[in-house]
Amino acid sequence: DQLEFERANLHTALAWYRDRGEVERALRLAGTLGRFWWMHGHLAEGQGWLDELLTVAETGPVGWLPPGVRAKAQTWAGCLACAQGRIRDATAHHAAALRLYEEAGDPWGAAFALQGLGVQAVLETEYERATVLYEEALARFRAIDDAWGVGGTLMNLGCLVGDAGDRERGEQLLTESLAPLRQAGDPDRLARALVNLGEHANDRGDDARAERLLGESLALARPLGQREVIAYALGILGALSGRRGDTTRAMTELAESLRLCHEIGARHWTAQTMERLAAVAVSDDRAALAARLLGAAAAFREATGRRLPP
Repeated sequence: DQLEFERANLHTALAWYRDRGEVERALRLAGTLGRFWWMHGHLAEGQGWLDELLTVAETGPVGWLPPGVRAKAQTWAGCLACAQGRIRDATAHHAAALRLYEEAGDPWGAAFALQGLGVQAVLETEYERATVLYEEALARFRAIDDAWGVGGTLMNLGCLVGDAGDRERGEQLLTESLAPLRQAGDPDRLARALVNLGEHANDRGDDARAERLLGESLALARPLGQREVIAYALGILGALSGRRGDTTRAMTELAESLRLCHEIGARHWTAQTMERLAAVAVSDDRAALAARLLGAAAAFREATGRRLPP
């Protein structure tokens, strides 16, 4: 919230460093702000600063900036690109971050970059490659006893296994991720694990459990201003309401989810939300609206490379 209040000043500081050629200071600040931009949904804003500064950094002589500084900036450029559905860009950023973290001798950073590459592989439905990347990241986080990394990687593995078809094993891994995430004290990642568990419960038709998990996720995400998680949770709740036959509530929840996706530029959730809206429209005998939504969703998937899981 404090960073949100100071956003204009932060822009001024970044521009001041950039205009005076103090690229290292600008990149340090931008890399540090990466998580804020990501959590508060300022995706295009953060991407613009990081891309511009990384381009300047790459035009200088080899080794003129510490690898750790460039690695952190590449990591968050990758996370922001991923959140916008820019899969190829995200993969390139995370691959660059991995090389730089290993050059800097940073085991935590290297593990996080491997996790980022795993996310991109999942989005391209390359599940075998994603599994290898996640398992390597998990081993590295466990080697340095990092609960945050262990919990986050277990969460990602759970989503991957579920998408690949083994919903029971996926739910087990997601449940296993909760303890280390609670230990790490990160409400953002905990909210993400809970919303994914809620989706599993919804897919099984366990409405009561889905509502409880999604409610807990929203209670964590809303005070953080984590609009991506809020959009994701509302999308699942909308699907649940639609399955119950409450089309008015479903349309309201899904429309709010879609509005948030559009507001923050989260194109990777936009297609899924439109598909859920289409399902509700079909149940409400609004075939023309459903067809338009499905056509738009297909165009989004083609543009972002985000394929449907099996």
